[in-house]
Amino acid sequence: MVNKKHRPVLTTEEIRVLSHITRHFADYIGGDDRPDHGLGILKGYREANMKLRWNDERTGYLGAFFSVMGKLNRLDRKIR
Repeated sequence: MVNKKHRPVLTTEEIRVLSHITRHFADYIGGDDRPDHGLGILKGYREANMKLRWNDERTGYLGAFFSVMGKLNRLDRKIR
């Protein structure tokens, strides 16, 4: 399989949120267990999401996160 390049269209907020999450995920994978890095930061996303009811609209950084994940998942299915 050729490693072809793809260009998803992302908003500024989606890029900001995705880079923040992947940066702290990389910290976690690298073994950084400080509370203000890695999972300590990522837990904030989870806790904010858990405070919402299932039918509440996700806005702000949560909305951007779910939007960019939807775009990436659709692109992944498209190229398979």
